[in-house]
Amino acid sequence: MKLLMVTPRYGAEVFGGAEQAARRLAERLVALADWEVEVATSTARDHLSWANYYPAGEERLGGVRVVRYPVRSGRHPDFDRIASACFVAPWALNEEEGARLVRLQGPYCPELIDAVASSDADAIAFYPYLYHPSLAGVPLVAERAILHPAAHDEPMLQLSCFDRVFRSATALCLQTHAEARLVARRFGVGASRQQVLGLGIDGPEAVLEADILRAREELGLGDHPYFAYLGRVDRLKGAHLLARCFGAYADAQLGDEILVLAGPVAEEVPAHPRVVVTGPIPEDLKWGFLAGAVAFVCASALEAFCQVVVEAMAVGVPVLVNAACGATSEHVSASGAGLRFFDLASFVAAAKRLASDPALRAEMARNGLEYARRFRWPTVVAGYSKLVAEALGL
Repeated sequence: MKLLMVTPRYGAEVFGGAEQAARRLAERLVALADWEVEVATSTARDHLSWANYYPAGEERLGGVRVVRYPVRSGRHPDFDRIASACFVAPWALNEEEGARLVRLQGPYCPELIDAVASSDADAIAFYPYLYHPSLAGVPLVAERAILHPAAHDEPMLQLSCFDRVFRSATALCLQTHAEARLVARRFGVGASRQQVLGLGIDGPEAVLEADILRAREELGLGDHPYFAYLGRVDRLKGAHLLARCFGAYADAQLGDEILVLAGPVAEEVPAHPRVVVTGPIPEDLKWGFLAGAVAFVCASALEAFCQVVVEAMAVGVPVLVNAACGATSEHVSASGAGLRFFDLASFVAAAKRLASDPALRAEMARNGLEYARRFRWPTVVAGYSKLVAEALGL
C-alpha cells in the first residue's frame, strides 16, 4: 500500500494537533512491511504567518520521505479583519468567495497541489480540512482521498466551498463521535464513508516516581501540588480562560495548589502568583510532569480530539475539561476519568473536588487507564489499515 499524506506543515518542531497526528501515524505505518508512506507539505513551520522556514525539496524524517513545496502566499496581513467580516454569516458566502477566504488564510502552495494531482499513491490522506491543500487537493483525487477533517464547530466549517471537499472524499477518518455528529449535521455525509478512529497515543504504561521527582526538580515546582496544562499557551487554546478560572480558585483559598502551564507561549496569560508558565518542556520530562499532577486541565472549547487529555489518562491522572468542547467532553463521559466545567463557578467547584478527594482521583485514574488502551498504537494502526483497504475496495 502506497500512501501519500498531505498536510500544510510537517516536522519535529511542528506542534499542531492535526500535523502531529499525521507525523505519528506516518512513522508507524512506514515501519510496517506492507506500507510505503510519503508526505507532501509546505516549507512553513508557523501556522500564523505561513512564512517559508524549511528548505524546499526532499528529506527523510522518522523513516518517512517528506517533500516540501514553497509557500507562494501565506496569511494575508489583513486576514483577521476580512475573516471577521465574513464570519458574521459565513454560510452566506458563495463557493468562490469562501475559497478566496481560505486562500487568504494560507498557505497557498500551487506546486503542492500539482504534486497531489500527479501522485501515483494508492491512497491520499489529507490533514486537516481547514486549509487550501485540502480544499484544492481532495476534489482532484476524490476516489483515493481519505479526509482527516479534525473538525470542530467554527465559522470556517460553515463555508460552502467545503461542501465538495467533504462529499467527494472516498472516506472520512474522524477522531470522536462528537466530530462525526457535527460533520454529519453539516454535510449530510453517510455513515458508510466514516470511521471514528481517534488518535494514537505514545507514552509508557506507567511512570516511575523518579521521573515525577525529576520533572518537579527541573521545572522548579518544589513540593507544590499542581494542576497541569500541556500545549500551546494561547487564547484560542483556552489558556487565558484557564488562568482566570484558576486565579478565582486560588483567590478563594480552597487549596494550596498551583497551575503549571507548559508549552510554547503564543500569548501571555493574566499574571497570578499561583500560575506558573514554564514555556516548552523537553519530551523526556513530559510523562513525569503529567503523572505528578493532581489533575490535567484543558479549557479549550475547540478541540477535535486533544491527545494530551488521553495521554494524561494513560498515566493515571484525572482530567478537567471545558463542557463546551464536544471532543474532550466525550472523553470524560466515555471514560469516567474526569469532570467538566461550564463556567467559573463550576470550575472552582470541580477543582476543589479533585484536589480534596483522593479516593475519587484513584477511581478516575483506574477508569482513565482502561479508556486510554483503546488509543494505543497497535489498535489505531490496525483500524486505519482496515479503513483504507475498505475505502479502496481492497
